[in-house]
Amino acid sequence: MKMQTLKFHPVKLNQYLIGASLFLISFFMLPSFVSAAPEILAPTPTTISNAESVAISGSGFGAKSVALPIKWDNFESGADGDDLAGWSLSSSGGPNPKYSTSRKHAGSSAGMAQFFGSNYNCSAYMGLNDLSEVYFSYWVFIEHVSGDVSRNIKTARAVGSVEYKDPNVTMPGMGVTHLNENPALYYWSPNDLNTTSRYPIDHGISVLTLGGWHHIEMYGKASDVDIANGAIKFWDNGVEAWNKTDAITVTSQQAPPQSHTYKNFVLPFYVAHDQGGDYNIYYDDVYVDNTQARIMLCAGNAWSNRAHCEIQNPTAWSDTSSAVTINQGAFLDGTTAYLYVVDENGDVNSSGYSVTLSGVLDVTAPSAPTGLGVI
Repeated sequence: MKMQTLKFHPVKLNQYLIGASLFLISFFMLPSFVSAAPEILAPTPTTISNAESVAISGSGFGAKSVALPIKWDNFESGADGDDLAGWSLSSSGGPNPKYSTSRKHAGSSAGMAQFFGSNYNCSAYMGLNDLSEVYFSYWVFIEHVSGDVSRNIKTARAVGSVEYKDPNVTMPGMGVTHLNENPALYYWSPNDLNTTSRYPIDHGISVLTLGGWHHIEMYGKASDVDIANGAIKFWDNGVEAWNKTDAITVTSQQAPPQSHTYKNFVLPFYVAHDQGGDYNIYYDDVYVDNTQARIMLCAGNAWSNRAHCEIQNPTAWSDTSSAVTINQGAFLDGTTAYLYVVDENGDVNSSGYSVTLSGVLDVTAPSAPTGLGVI
């Protein structure tokens, strides 16, 4: 029996090889197209005003099942000195958190917590309904009024406890604190688990300082039990200070009650007075959500050097478009600023889209003309 020799036409063979190569290239490149970073094509209009509704078109915006954030408060709805509305309030014998016109990041007022004398707790907090992810953004100003430096000031917390100030805090939990006015970040992790207090702290590095307004952002994603697949991220004034993507935030080591979700968010709520004097803590433009997907208006034309940013309030969201109610924040009229869209994975357009801020949207009807005569 003769063996047959297969012959390939050289031209056709080349065509087959080229076709196969193109298929393989397109196959392996496909995921990069699917997970491409957001791209802004155009906002409408490009000259925008505070409180104006603006449509943003583009691609790769990702998913956000509910466009509106869980919480937005610019503290403009109350009178100076009144207790805050729309929050649960608590104090340890002193006044509750109040509206204040003494200091504000933007607008005419802010929230204020006063820690004088023995009043170590002055908190505004809210339930989070068992979130596996939480993102919060707010502006904070810490004012040391008198006396010694406090050994511990807690300026924000998202936690798995049903009661936000429970000393036996259940995981997951994360927050921002100041130890002897030296800033630190923490999340509850099994690395430092203390079975007596169940209050482990894993400190990061922050550039947060006292005596000025700081824009704080923090994102947490709960891990599976004993699995290093949780996330903790922190930004101060647009500068990334912590990005941990292998965090164990839920552990089987912890005694009951065990939590796998974030249950409470609390604004500045604690100043130690066993070593420490009197403080006022002001906060403004608080935004809380169950995803890191968000829209930012920033001073820098590149995300890597975005600097001053104001978070925006989305009212609609799809993979190719979004609508926001403009929050001008502390940007001055006539300023050129840059829009950024962050998707649910934290991907963002690297270059901002330029817009011009024209100030407060005027919705007042014009006055009737005077001094007119019939000719």
